[in-house]
Amino acid sequence: MTSMARMATSVGAGETYDGCMAMLRPLALAAAALLAAVPAASAQVNDVATRERELARQMALCPVKAEPASVDAGFVQPRTEVRFTATLRNTTNQPVTCVRSAPSCTCTTLDMVGKTIPAGGTIEVPISMKTSGATGEKTAEVVLTFGGVPGAVQLKLKATVAYPVHGWQLNPAPGGGTKRDPFVNAFDLPQNVRGEVTVESLDGKPFRVLTVNGAPAVLVDPARAAMGPQESWQLRYDLSAIPCERMPPYLVIETDRPDARLVDMRIRHQCTRISPNFAFDQFRENLGVMAPGEAKVFELVIKRANGVRIDRVDSLDPRLEARFLDQKAGTDDEILVRTAVTAKPDASGMVIGALRFTGVGPDPKQPVPPGQPAASAPRQSDFVVYGKIEQAAPAPAAPAAGAAPAAPAAAIQPLPVVLRIAERASEVPMDAARFERARASVERGLAYLRTAQGPGGGWLEGSATKATDQKKASYAVPSAVTALAVKAFAQAGHVAGDDRTAARAMAFLRTHTGLGGAFEPDPSSGLGTYVASTLLMALAAQQDDALSEQVAQVRGWLREVQWDQAEGHAPDSDWFGGYGYGNRGRPDLSNTQLVLDALHDAGVSTDDPAVQRALAFVARTQNIATNQEPWAQRGTKDGGFVYTPAGGGESFSSEAAGEGRKGENLPEGTRSLRSYGSMTYAGLKSMLYAGLAPTDPRVRAAFEWIRTHYGFAENPGLGAQGHYYYLHTAARSLLATNEVTVTPASGESPAPRNWRDDLADAVCGMQQADGSWKNPVERWMEGNPELATIYAVLALEEAIKPVTRSR
Repeated sequence: MTSMARMATSVGAGETYDGCMAMLRPLALAAAALLAAVPAASAQVNDVATRERELARQMALCPVKAEPASVDAGFVQPRTEVRFTATLRNTTNQPVTCVRSAPSCTCTTLDMVGKTIPAGGTIEVPISMKTSGATGEKTAEVVLTFGGVPGAVQLKLKATVAYPVHGWQLNPAPGGGTKRDPFVNAFDLPQNVRGEVTVESLDGKPFRVLTVNGAPAVLVDPARAAMGPQESWQLRYDLSAIPCERMPPYLVIETDRPDARLVDMRIRHQCTRISPNFAFDQFRENLGVMAPGEAKVFELVIKRANGVRIDRVDSLDPRLEARFLDQKAGTDDEILVRTAVTAKPDASGMVIGALRFTGVGPDPKQPVPPGQPAASAPRQSDFVVYGKIEQAAPAPAAPAAGAAPAAPAAAIQPLPVVLRIAERASEVPMDAARFERARASVERGLAYLRTAQGPGGGWLEGSATKATDQKKASYAVPSAVTALAVKAFAQAGHVAGDDRTAARAMAFLRTHTGLGGAFEPDPSSGLGTYVASTLLMALAAQQDDALSEQVAQVRGWLREVQWDQAEGHAPDSDWFGGYGYGNRGRPDLSNTQLVLDALHDAGVSTDDPAVQRALAFVARTQNIATNQEPWAQRGTKDGGFVYTPAGGGESFSSEAAGEGRKGENLPEGTRSLRSYGSMTYAGLKSMLYAGLAPTDPRVRAAFEWIRTHYGFAENPGLGAQGHYYYLHTAARSLLATNEVTVTPASGESPAPRNWRDDLADAVCGMQQADGSWKNPVERWMEGNPELATIYAVLALEEAIKPVTRSR
């Protein structure tokens, strides 16, 4: 089934015309824009299929090629912004300039007109698409034409807008068999006025169903309620006794998932037809959970809006107040209307109501073409809204004293933040010759990165990767890597205000994260925490007071995505306090230590509640007798750290040893996890950043593990895997200890080693002739010299930062 057919079947009877037109219109607009710019021989073509064929023909004619021309972002949440960057390649021997950019809808942004692509050259083009509150497939397109060359370029961005939880009903399919409808079909199948639906998690994370339309959920199998959260639930409903005038247009399903508290299923029924007098681009707005007195502002697009003016908005539900804010022109004949909805102070419970939009406009079924005078008349149109009004939960408290694992009685402030390398060898416990060699190595590495910078200002532009627990690849890799590079340049004194390479990189980051505006570090959510953490470090490294608001914006985002009581994880949960990939991924030590790095660089105090919650998670990751996690109690208790304690624990070192990442290949009853180098240094550093004293038994145990496995030739427990990540983490961790030397625990009479000397010698010795570094093992993208070089430069910079004498 095509995307248009799927969209057409997802709306109710009486909606099919508007639903199909809403889906067809972006294609028609894009094709119309193209046909206005290409030879008139095609101007008489009217049907969309032929227009699409003409568009494909013109793309083949155009000597400017897009790589990629189309991106499917997969599942994204409503009201988010999806971004990708395309490379436009000019295959001619003359420069070409964009003369027209025709987006298919207001939701799409692309600034290209007037930009020139050099002969045989390329240009990076960021394109974005904002999703509305409506769920379903969303497609945005931009058609570009260039002066002096034939044809056109089409850039297309597609996403499936959905909450992480959705519902479906199994119904007969035309021609036999069954199909899953994302709605209750009681129009074509009147017997479905009562029946069953399935509600399931798209990402496999378990949840509970709490209510349906404000009443307790009725399970098909009530016994499953005692089994705890599940990935899917079968629910029973009965609408047969509801009079026609009170038939709800949606089943509103309440879950316990913070990112999907309310989801809906359209009820297609003869009493729920929608025939709006304004051509809204969606049929309802999910207000989510609101506190009494809280206001939610949302934006609606009205299509075919020539002559439309909205004068007021009223709520038809007495528990809500509505207020029209403003309207503005959009693309072609669209307008954007902003509305505020406020829960009344004494209101509570589930609300499934309507807003009445009052104004003037033409008949939506007989729209007036743009540019022609509109015969407008007074009109009213109702629009469905739903939400739940409940008192806000109290702000989560820091773990109570004595909660496992224990927080420090008094947090010790770590060493002051140092974000610049030393200017002179006398500031560092390192001989002058070695210091100068390390500084020169840093500058050679940065020189290589200057040559490797992409045309858009980033590094690894166009790259994607699938994070450990994510189901699809994220295209936010360039944002994370670029932020690390910006920090590397800044620590060597090359800040964005003075250095063109750094300035271009910062501009890339603003474009791809919405920094300073609608901040979204990774619209696909796969690397959200990673991008936000590295970005906060990059901003802090600028040491520019003018960036304070942006620092606060990113810092606030990181506070929001921590797993704590607000998401149903009490201090005794093995997720509590941690951070994971994506905006809400399974927590792990790698992401958590990166957040603590960022908060430390941004000057956040060790006794900050977010830092202390993170400490609880970090402590659960340690192989130590005081850790009550089952894998730790059965383990070596060697003081080292594993990848994550969540869900029973995981270790990449156990995986490398053939025991399984979760130790699942070990004999029953003996499952334990292996400690390894990069995570042990991450754990040690995180404990110090969270205020544990060097004398704390957990800190001392971690340092003993490091003494036992001291060295920089490999990542202990993983060999060459993640070697450069290890070097950077180790350097930063050892700097945090304020120790000048490490005395290895092996050997008959081990002598103290100056860790700075050893690390500098190891890293400088692996630098290649062009100034880069590269890991022969590809894992975690370290086979790419851009990423490996950034890690190596950052590691060297930690080794040659000036010593801070006291805490």
